[in-house]
Amino acid sequence: MSTTRPHPAARMPGRAASITDSVPVTFRLGVEQPTATRSLARLETGGWFRREPVPADRRQVRIVVTDAGRELLPAIERAWAELADEAMGEVSEEQRHVVLTVLEQANDTLRALVGEAALADG
Repeated sequence: MSTTRPHPAARMPGRAASITDSVPVTFRLGVEQPTATRSLARLETGGWFRREPVPADRRQVRIVVTDAGRELLPAIERAWAELADEAMGEVSEEQRHVVLTVLEQANDTLRALVGEAALADG
């Protein structure tokens, strides 16, 4: 069994029923605005989430994962794990753990240096 973690996009909806904080979805997913817009439109059409207004801020929209969306998560996580296994090839589980830990630390360090707001703008 692999120690590879699921892609953040797969983990995000399963952790909470909705996303409403000030960090844009594009930043969380690491994609550009047009890509996120097209992807969200397809996912919404598929019934995997719904949009709800945020009463405190009419500029924001809450993305609420539906039951159908939650049911899809295990398949998404499997697909990401299979892709990671293929990409890592013959790398041992211990080496995978080290690589993932170092990459996560580097990501955290870069975010701290640049700031979340700067990353969200770009």
